[in-house]
Amino acid sequence: MNFLVAIVGWMIVAIGLLGIAQPHLMLSWVLGWPADVRFYVTIGTRVLLGLLFILAAPKCRLPRFIRTIGIIALIAGAVYFFLGRGRLELLIQWMFGQPSVFIQLLYAAAVLFG
Repeated sequence: MNFLVAIVGWMIVAIGLLGIAQPHLMLSWVLGWPADVRFYVTIGTRVLLGLLFILAAPKCRLPRFIRTIGIIALIAGAVYFFLGRGRLELLIQWMFGQPSVFIQLLYAAAVLFG
């Protein structure tokens, strides 16, 4: 389990670094997906990562931190589910319209937490 958490962390760092270099690349890629796929992938990844982090937390060096991140991910998945596909689409469109510096700051946060 710890190995999976480490892989996820490194993937988050890699995506964050790519996002800092090319801020709109990931958003453009995701906007190419059908709306249903975006909705279910958004919820599914958060639920899966949340469960992974919660289950792996007791064996990690920072169990409270990992468990907290897992709980936040699960809550995010639930919030996106209750927001619905339409509002999630509006959120993605809003994000795509933000200046590159704002998006780069979010990716920098991903690098720090990854």
